[in-house]
Amino acid sequence: MSFALAIKDRKSFVTWTVFTIFCILFSTIYEFFSFGVFSIYMIALGVWPLLLGILPSLFFREHMGRFWTDGILMITLGSMLQGILEIYGTSSIYPIIMMAIGVAFLMLAGVLHLFE
Repeated sequence: MSFALAIKDRKSFVTWTVFTIFCILFSTIYEFFSFGVFSIYMIALGVWPLLLGILPSLFFREHMGRFWTDGILMITLGSMLQGILEIYGTSSIYPIIMMAIGVAFLMLAGVLHLFE
């Protein structure tokens, strides 16, 4: 493994770790001020970057690509928006659409990675 690849892998790991910590802090603070109303989407907000960002950067040495990163971000933001809307007491179709687009991006990234 080259030195540049090792630095890129470390940068990806650190970026996903910081993003995961931000998501956990955001969801904790948001639910602290929500007057006892909870949302499973907000509680599990830090799980998406942890499972899809940190763990693959630990086990796979090559970067999955832009679609993979965008898919993780879409799923995470969709989960955040759904949690905010549930805590507020309303609903919308947009978070579900965002999560579906995120899953489509992840599948596209997987297919493109197989044919590289």
